[in-house]
Amino acid sequence: DFDVMPRHVQIGLAAHHVLHVALRHSARMAELQARHGDAFQPKLFNLAADALVNTVLLAADHALPRPAVTLEGLLREGLGQADGGLADWDVERLYFALLPREGAEGDRSAEVEAYAERQQFAPDVDAGDAEGGGGADAEEAARWQQHLSRAVEAGRSAGRGIGASLHRLADLPEPQTPWNVILRRLLTQAVMPERRPSPQR
Repeated sequence: DFDVMPRHVQIGLAAHHVLHVALRHSARMAELQARHGDAFQPKLFNLAADALVNTVLLAADHALPRPAVTLEGLLREGLGQADGGLADWDVERLYFALLPREGAEGDRSAEVEAYAERQQFAPDVDAGDAEGGGGADAEEAARWQQHLSRAVEAGRSAGRGIGASLHRLADLPEPQTPWNVILRRLLTQAVMPERRPSPQR
């Protein structure tokens, strides 16, 4: 199917999958699945991830195979909201907002499923794609975050493309430098007595 698509749609579809990798959606899905077990709904998580990624690509003037799920459509159908943008939602927050609650009033899970079906949604993120099957460790996540920050900064300075719209995305992981650990280690090294050869003996 990919071969018969127009070139601009092929580029958009490739960018869609690259963004899933760059935003670590497989690893994040694996972490949520490990935390919530059988209660976790991978298809709903994937729907939320696709809506965010597709909205970024459309904001960057990329083409996608139509129909495609978007954040606006998912908010309208799933939450009954007419507004809300990329800066307001990350994939976990959107997943939990869409998650059906038993006995809750205004449960719109049927509308979400109908919207996904109308948009011909097919899951394309798998938790098994994450390294080690259980998500990457903190060091790997920090490395990905650094790469992504540099890419976003380069795109922002270019003024067009994915980078120009990606900086508005709340799904970008925030750097969490453990300054208390780093400073404690530096202070310990500074005040610990050090053995040095002495000629005074």
